[in-house]
Amino acid sequence: MSGNVHPWIRKKSQAEANAEFDTALDWLENVVGIRSIGRFQTYRATLSKVFRRLLENRSQVIPADIPPSEYIETRFEAQGLIEIWKQFKTDQSSLLAEKLQKIVRGTPFTSSEGRKTEPRDILFELEMAAFLQSCGLAVDLGQVTDLTFEFKNAPILCECKRIQTPNALSSNLQIAESQLRDALGRPENPQNTLGMIALDVSRIVHLDKSGAERYPVTKYGTFELPSNMVIVQDQLQFEEAVKQRLNSFVEQHPQAFGHEFLPRVAGLVLFYKIPAVELKGDGRIFILTYPKISSFASATPAEFQLLKDFHGDMLNKFRR
Repeated sequence: MSGNVHPWIRKKSQAEANAEFDTALDWLENVVGIRSIGRFQTYRATLSKVFRRLLENRSQVIPADIPPSEYIETRFEAQGLIEIWKQFKTDQSSLLAEKLQKIVRGTPFTSSEGRKTEPRDILFELEMAAFLQSCGLAVDLGQVTDLTFEFKNAPILCECKRIQTPNALSSNLQIAESQLRDALGRPENPQNTLGMIALDVSRIVHLDKSGAERYPVTKYGTFELPSNMVIVQDQLQFEEAVKQRLNSFVEQHPQAFGHEFLPRVAGLVLFYKIPAVELKGDGRIFILTYPKISSFASATPAEFQLLKDFHGDMLNKFRR
């Protein structure tokens, strides 16, 4: 598996994050017409509470009021909706509205999600679509596969999977491969159509193959931060820490990623979201997304080159 990583950093003040989230929620309620925003109303209340504590100059009490793990999930979910709003705010399709109706359902936190994963699964699908559109690609939702787009005149069919446990990695790759096999076999697809698998591995990067945590819990002041966070001196150190974690994760799963995939199932995007506390300055938490675009070992030389170009093109657009 080949490919590098590049950060998509969302480092905002709490005021900026709250303002954008409020606008995204207004879009859901007023434009899309969703009457009940479900768990996103819980997130709004949490972010407002944090902001009040900051205005009162009482940031030190925030971890006692709101467990860090819950605050992190709140920021993840809010940021996901913000990115979707930015890319789809002029889209009035019924399919998008249907998907948005589903993402507001479900429990506020993944700890109580259980088997009812559809709301967050669809949220990831839309986040992936927003990521691609932010890079200048026109994305179709839910036609033959979860997402369809085109790069250098090659149609690409994309299946999105959100991985819950390390044990589920291989099976999810196989399910996606099977779905892409059926989609690629449809007669309306040109012969140069490729399949791609998008994996959200945010919940398992910090775990070993048995599900045990690979990184220690870290002290920040008097509080313990979960091992899926990193504590860094600055943004550069953050990028290096995340790169190390993601590459180490890939090396842990050689069988899953080294599998001989079917013809034209050419590559994948690893989507990794991680929070950090920056020790310099005010110790703000910020969110980073790492997309790692890679080709499978079974890809042909032409497919390998296309995905390498795709990866490079995405990075160039990031840097603008």
